[in-house]
Amino acid sequence: MAEDDNASRMFEELQDAPSVQLYQMRALIDVLLDPKREMAARMKLHQGRDTSP
Repeated sequence: MAEDDNASRMFEELQDAPSVQLYQMRALIDVLLDPKREMAARMKLHQGRDTSP
């Protein structure tokens, strides 16, 4: 249930965040989700290594 509380708080904070902060966050997320970056990270993993968060 603590995860639900964290998600609720994060959602509330995002609702109150200035647009420029949301834009910057989105830009960062887009960089982190770049398929080339993901592939490079996967290539560095060792077989059998746990990749769950």
